[in-house]
Amino acid sequence: LIERGLRAQLQLQSIVTGQLSVQLDILPNRPARYVGPVGDLPEMPTIPSSMQEFTETMESISFQDMANDARQVIAGLKALVNSPELAEILTGVNQFVNSGELLGIITHADKAISDVQALVSNTDGRVEELSASAEFTFVKVNETLDSVQKTLDAARQLLLIAAEGSSVRYELEQMLSELTATARSIRLLAEYLERHPDALLRGKPGGP
Repeated sequence: LIERGLRAQLQLQSIVTGQLSVQLDILPNRPARYVGPVGDLPEMPTIPSSMQEFTETMESISFQDMANDARQVIAGLKALVNSPELAEILTGVNQFVNSGELLGIITHADKAISDVQALVSNTDGRVEELSASAEFTFVKVNETLDSVQKTLDAARQLLLIAAEGSSVRYELEQMLSELTATARSIRLLAEYLERHPDALLRGKPGGP
């Protein structure tokens, strides 16, 4: 039975009287511990009681170090909360959100998206409706790409300070998704026009 995992363990029977009992159980995963036989009596391998394991665990914990660490964390939080830098950041974020500048960025992004949609449509052979020359159209494509990229960079910076789950963060994430796709489309258009400048005059291959 011992080889199969028979172990003895002290159990507390009564909290009031402190009476203990010996419980035998098959615990093959617990190593056998011997303290030495008493006379001719056979020795039963034991395992620590729950109270002994708890006591050993508590003794291994440095509560003084935990208290010191907690004091340092609290001191750091107090310094952060009371720092003028944090107050300035929070004030700046609040002013930015309420100033209408965020709405301006979103509006500007919408206009940039509309511009590129018009440019892409006119690449199908209707460029003359948008500009009087191929050079002007190519410049407008690059200007639009630059504008979208700047708006994208600004939105990414704002996303870093927007609170999780806030409506502002949701709008920024939606705008970032649209701007990323838009910037990719404009970049492909600019690269195509750079390789095929004559497409501005006769349209893309297969166009009307």
